[in-house]
Amino acid sequence: MAQYNRKFVTGGQMRTPVIFYVVKPSDDFMPGESVSETYYQCFANVYPPSQKDMNMTDNKAVVTMVTYYPVGLEITDDMKFEIDLPRYKRKLFNIHTLEDDTDNHRNIKIIGEYSE
Repeated sequence: MAQYNRKFVTGGQMRTPVIFYVVKPSDDFMPGESVSETYYQCFANVYPPSQKDMNMTDNKAVVTMVTYYPVGLEITDDMKFEIDLPRYKRKLFNIHTLEDDTDNHRNIKIIGEYSE
């Protein structure tokens, strides 16, 4: 069986700060959810979604990012994230798809869509 060297995203390629938030349902009169606390902060390689990512999400994808696998933490699809750059300030993204590197657990790919 032929072995290949898989390309990993390394720290030099992760230049965009990202903040993950825990979201809890609100108990107010109007149904909805509220961002409660900062869960995890990291740097990621953020880029526009590829055609393959767009097909996976029914053309709802807004951004794709790759970051290190968070050891000891669990990122789930019921969380939200914010790209900590001036252009994206106060814009929260829903996590649509999580793809883990199951062989090496080095990178995690997250596809997000803008939530209003």
